[in-house]
Amino acid sequence: MKTRMGFVSNSSSSSFCIYGIAIDMKDEDDTVEGKANKAGLEVWCPEGYDAYYIGKSTSRCPDDKTMGEFKKEIEEAIRNSFGEYKCAIHSESYYS
Repeated sequence: MKTRMGFVSNSSSSSFCIYGIAIDMKDEDDTVEGKANKAGLEVWCPEGYDAYYIGKSTSRCPDDKTMGEFKKEIEEAIRNSFGEYKCAIHSESYYS
């Protein structure tokens, strides 16, 4: 099975696959992106969705780390910036 890692220029949709958390927009304020950036995390907020997706793309796992090490690093960054949340793989596809 082949996995495409690059950008598809003729696609009418966008998608992501991250390890991290989804936070309901009602539960957070406007500092989400600032907190995430300071912790080295990324934020996805697709138009029409009511959640912030915070974490790191699974494709960004460095070659010198195991996926377990990568996940623990993200869990620690989220705990330090956002508190106790259960991390998981989140994947979404949406029209842009």
